[in-house]
Amino acid sequence: MTGSVYAIECSQRLEAPAADIFAAWTMPEKIQTWLAPGAMVVDSVELDLRVGGRFSIQVIDPQDNPYTACGVYREISPARMLSCSWQWTDSNYDTVLHMHLAGGDQNATDLTLHQSGFPDSRARERNEQYWSGCLMKLKDLFFVNTVEYTLSHE
Repeated sequence: MTGSVYAIECSQRLEAPAADIFAAWTMPEKIQTWLAPGAMVVDSVELDLRVGGRFSIQVIDPQDNPYTACGVYREISPARMLSCSWQWTDSNYDTVLHMHLAGGDQNATDLTLHQSGFPDSRARERNEQYWSGCLMKLKDLFFVNTVEYTLSHE
C-alpha cells in the first residue's frame, strides 16, 4: 500500500474531570505513573509545555533497555486537547499525536487518542500495543468504564 498512512485511534471514558486527565498528560510526576506499558517504567520526563516546546520521555524495559520518545507540542488547549509530533529516537519516521477530551464534567470525560503517520502496519501495530498498555495503566489514576481500540487506514 504505497502512499498509505496508517493510524491508531483509541477511546476511553474516564471517571474524572477533564482537568485531572489533562494533568496526567502534562505533569511529569503523573506521566511517570502510566506512560510506559506493562513492566516498563518511565525513567525520565522532560517537557516544555508550550506551543513549539519540546518533550522527551525515556522508558526502560525489564531488561534495562532504554527507549526515548520525543516531539514538539503543536497545539495545547488545557483540559481539552494536546497535539504534538511523536517520534521514537530509534525510528526513522515522525507521527502526529492528538489527544482530545470531551465532556469533562465532575463525573466523566471521554478521551480520544489519534496517532497518524505510520509508514506501515508493523509500525502502527507496535505503537498500538504501546498505547494499549499505557492506557491500561491509566486505570491506576482513573476508573475506566469502557475502552475501544480501532485501527484505521487513512
